[in-house]
Amino acid sequence: MAEELSKKTEEGQAAEDKTTNAFLSPEGIIMLGLAIAVDGLEFVLDIIPSGVTQILSIILDVCAFAIIGSWMLWRSQSITAPTKAVSRLSKAAKWLKPLCMITELIPVLSSFVPLWVVAVWFELKS
Repeated sequence: MAEELSKKTEEGQAAEDKTTNAFLSPEGIIMLGLAIAVDGLEFVLDIIPSGVTQILSIILDVCAFAIIGSWMLWRSQSITAPTKAVSRLSKAAKWLKPLCMITELIPVLSSFVPLWVVAVWFELKS
């Protein structure tokens, strides 16, 4: 009994270490940095009331969608979260990740919510 509990604890620790390593890996740092930069730049562009900045914001979203979406597809072989959900968070990511990507293409809403960061976070978490 104690041996099984110890084994489960070790497995849980290994899964937690794997998740932590995903965030601190070069891939995780680059993609989170890109997502933070895109969301921040988009926020700044949408604060400035100009037609040009709105067009730049849309172009930025399309580029981010292509880059981050391609990375998600390459990494998990799908845009949705993996079916093997470890926690409630990853179960929520199954519908939340695609929702974040779609919502990011709505000009006004995407300006105030860091949805690219959320999408990358869930991808690294899974």
